[in-house]
Amino acid sequence: MFGLASRRELAARLRGRFDRAIVLPRSWKAALVPFMARIPERVGFLGEHRYGLLKERRKLDKQVLDQTVKRFVSLGLPLEEAQTGQFAIPKPRLPLLGIIW
Repeated sequence: MFGLASRRELAARLRGRFDRAIVLPRSWKAALVPFMARIPERVGFLGEHRYGLLKERRKLDKQVLDQTVKRFVSLGLPLEEAQTGQFAIPKPRLPLLGIIW
């Protein structure tokens, strides 16, 4: 059910290795692994009643965060900065090849 055994196995491998998890999908299942891995800081948007699984639950304002990239980047920022929608989005880099767009 829900791939629970594989999620437990993944959580066990992650446990103790990370301080923060940014949960991008708004599903209950996506928040389950970081919770079971006991990652202390777990941030994501509200969705599918994930209240106990995420430590920091943010409301998604689609008017302010009108692009997927803005939504994802905002989860890595402090709440006050993220809510404005006025933040720089880093340009992609491939450091091994020295390519910058």
